[in-house]
Amino acid sequence: MSQLVPQNNITDLIKSQMPAIALVMNGISEKDRKNKAERFARICLTAVRNNSKLMGCTQESFAAALMTCAQLNLEPNTPQGLAYLIPYGKECQFQIGYKGLLQLVYRSGIIASFNADVVYKNEIEQGLFEYRKGITPTITHKVDLLHPEAREGELIAAYAACTFKGGGEGMLRLVDKKDIERAQKTSASFTANKKYGKDSPWISSPEAMWMKTAIKRLVSWLPQTEMLAMAVDLDDKAERGESQLVLPELTPTEGLNAALTGNTPEAQPGNLITCPKTEAQVNDWTCSDCEQRTGCPAWAE
Repeated sequence: MSQLVPQNNITDLIKSQMPAIALVMNGISEKDRKNKAERFARICLTAVRNNSKLMGCTQESFAAALMTCAQLNLEPNTPQGLAYLIPYGKECQFQIGYKGLLQLVYRSGIIASFNADVVYKNEIEQGLFEYRKGITPTITHKVDLLHPEAREGELIAAYAACTFKGGGEGMLRLVDKKDIERAQKTSASFTANKKYGKDSPWISSPEAMWMKTAIKRLVSWLPQTEMLAMAVDLDDKAERGESQLVLPELTPTEGLNAALTGNTPEAQPGNLITCPKTEAQVNDWTCSDCEQRTGCPAWAE
């Protein structure tokens, strides 16, 4: 049976995942990965302090969502809005923000430029927006700096577009109100808001959700990377209210599997050295807190 995460144990849980987090973090060295893992852990602790409902999530789901963020290198629950740890009952789920999707798209290495935006009814009525369909669809989206109120009111559409490195035709996807309504019908948070008044990003951040929907439509047409496919799949499950604990088989990494099983691996030995103080074989994990580390000749550049 799943074990609940007690409030007084949440710090230990996150710290226990540090070696696994470091394994999946990008970094030029073991020390660099450890520093990034420590920063990531601090951010996760802040997220828990800011949302007490995360305390009631199961250990397996919390660890899995945390490790997904680490694997994608997206810091959760920050002002940047890259990704989120969201409590759904007793399950903590990973959800990606539209800015996080943009980061993953750029990391794919095939995109030269990317843009996404929403379209308001006022902009269409004032001739500031035009969309033409076809084999190579085009958008003209003007901004009237003298009348910023045109960027307010009823949302009509959202779009995402990109150009590719090496040239060639760009790619564009637009979603209208009917597309958004279909997406909302399959959204667990939107349904819960309508039935029970629960919080939903569709209500609190509609512009972001419209853009995210357009970006995901565009992403489905792009060459898929492992990380991008995993992020979209998990986010779709969260939107539909499905459990994320049955993870896709795309990335059975050691760190992610360890988070789910609770068998966190030790950090792999890097450059083992002989400690001049104890004569023991140590690496960056075992001696980073040594008071004499700064002057240690074994770690001198």
